[in-house]
Amino acid sequence: MRNSFGLQTKRCNGWLTRAIPQPRTFGGKPGEPVPEVDAEDLKAVWQVQCEIEAQRPGQPAAIGLELMACVCTPRANVAAVFYRISMLTLLTYFAPDKLSP
Repeated sequence: MRNSFGLQTKRCNGWLTRAIPQPRTFGGKPGEPVPEVDAEDLKAVWQVQCEIEAQRPGQPAAIGLELMACVCTPRANVAAVFYRISMLTLLTYFAPDKLSP
């Protein structure tokens, strides 16, 4: 097993020594506000998410942008709806006491 780390690095084409690419930005630029969304779009996506979670209790569930687009209004900024729903979902897990009933 002598020098196994070096052998593993060679087998992986030296991926450990490669430059790490910058992460992709999500939607806008850091510091820019997230675009406004229609509350009805948020409610529609939240409802679908709750229905899917109810069908799979105790299991992680997620919905894709295509499904979100189907339940949102035609002109909805689906990426902004996704971002806001994601933040609300995090709040339900980590700070449920901060949300109104």
